[in-house]
Amino acid sequence: MKSFAVSALAVVSLALTACSHSAGAPSTTTTNTIVRTQTSAAPGKAIPAAFAGNLGPGDKLHKGEVEKNCPYIKSTHLEDPVGSVAVIEGDRVGRTTVLPGTKPEGCRFYFAYGPYEAVADIQIYRYDNHVVANNTMVATAKAGLRAEGIPNLIPGVPGVVFQTKFNKNDGNRDWACAFAKGSLVVIVHTQQNDTSFNAKALATAVAPKIPA
Repeated sequence: MKSFAVSALAVVSLALTACSHSAGAPSTTTTNTIVRTQTSAAPGKAIPAAFAGNLGPGDKLHKGEVEKNCPYIKSTHLEDPVGSVAVIEGDRVGRTTVLPGTKPEGCRFYFAYGPYEAVADIQIYRYDNHVVANNTMVATAKAGLRAEGIPNLIPGVPGVVFQTKFNKNDGNRDWACAFAKGSLVVIVHTQQNDTSFNAKALATAVAPKIPA
């Protein structure tokens, strides 16, 4: 099991960046409103963590999910033997759904064999501006465990890895990677509880393809 130390300074650095406007910009008052999120969350406050369910062959889809290919990444190693979710996350993928309650939509990926648990997902939340998005990303990571900031997940896009809820068998110890892109907060969950590598790699793969 690989050990990761908490990098409080990295998280604080991200928080300070998120709270400041560019030099010389006029002070403004904004109404912080989330547009069609999957879960309720106040801007600048942590997005609530939740467990994902299971979805086997022939099972009825969960509310808020549509069976459809993810627009940002291929699901299986047969579709993409290098950059698919199955290869990056390290689990065979059976069913793939999208979460159309947000614009852009999120995605969820389920294991190909019983108990058919969710192995990864991409959840997307839209806010009024990049400042609120950055603040929300930081607050969400700090509400989890072992948060460690990433100044540039991809150029110009800050991120953070942390442990949180995803697979109910793992409690709150599954690794996720969140990033702020424009006014969006994107959270990539995995069912990996021993390393943040997969979550970071998956977030890095999808970040360029998600429109800000």
